Amino acid sequence: MAVWRRGKAPERTRRTPQVRPFFSGGRRPEPTYQQRPMNPDAMRILMYSRSPVAGVPIVLRDCINKYTSHSCKALMGGPGYRDGRRWGPPDALLRDVRAAAALIAEADVIMIHNGTVDRGLRRTMAGKRLLCYYHSEPHRVNHDLERQGFPCYVIAQGHALMYPSMAVLPNVVDIEYEALQPDQERSTPFKLGFAPSNRNSHKFELARKNKFSSKGWPEVEAALRELKKQGVEVHIFEGIPYERCLAERRKLHFMLDEVVTGSYHRCTLEASAQGQVAINALDPRVEEIVTKVANGVPPPWLKTTPGNMFGEVIQLLSNPDELGLRMGASRKWMEDNWHPKDLLERFYIPAFRSARKA
Repeated sequence: MAVWRRGKAPERTRRTPQVRPFFSGGRRPEPTYQQRPMNPDAMRILMYSRSPVAGVPIVLRDCINKYTSHSCKALMGGPGYRDGRRWGPPDALLRDVRAAAALIAEADVIMIHNGTVDRGLRRTMAGKRLLCYYHSEPHRVNHDLERQGFPCYVIAQGHALMYPSMAVLPNVVDIEYEALQPDQERSTPFKLGFAPSNRNSHKFELARKNKFSSKGWPEVEAALRELKKQGVEVHIFEGIPYERCLAERRKLHFMLDEVVTGSYHRCTLEASAQGQVAINALDPRVEEIVTKVANGVPPPWLKTTPGNMFGEVIQLLSNPDELGLRMGASRKWMEDNWHPKDLLERFYIPAFRSARKA
């Protein structure tokens, strides 16, 4: 007869994940880089950003590595936006905790874009020199570092008016990059481009206060329709990778940035580098900021309003010589006053050197 006897219960074991992030109580990843004192002439700089911020960290990284004696890497939440806008791959993604910790460990200076630091990576920044760089409206950024006294800067665009006491840093574009060279084979019909970050964002402005994203699409839509009737090719650039966007924009004669908020965006600078007439509506205070950055030389952009844009573009189209002069002046202004090497030396390198230890 079978007899059931109580046996020893099997010992329970807790399943351990292969990767245990240190912010949830696991072992902290070991840095893969041995610390050394910072060399102010050869700093190791890290761009830290949870969002793409229109590719600024990637463009800055590439320009720093190309035009200075310093080295730079990018640690980001992702390479782009869900709509398809993407920039060159970052050196690591924040979700890769070990790689993120290693990049932070080897950095001398960390530039934190829009102020937000992942909670699990905060303690890895102890002893690092930090500074903050705002690209968005005050209600869309994290002000913790600012409150703690770390150096903070704002992009030299319309956003600077919202941070009146803060130093500015100009947007950098690599004007020597092949895709940012003027296209010598541009031909008629005349072409105008427009690249709204989100042409529908105006519908949510009251809820989200997303002021700059639509770039005034509702206000300029009628003027674009009228230009089409006059034979102008209108190209809308949305949801495509950065490299492809630049390549397709080289054929343009005009680039409409935005003519509503009084600001401008990097596409104005890129259009100028490509030898196009950049269209915007600079607020006088924003134009003053741009002029100071550009060694006191005002920008040659076509400043207009939604109501006047159609007439001013048509007037230029009726005078090809004047149009050609303005296109050439755009490129020359960038070469003389907005070269990335000069901007990095005058603005960014001093900012990195003045970063404060955490």
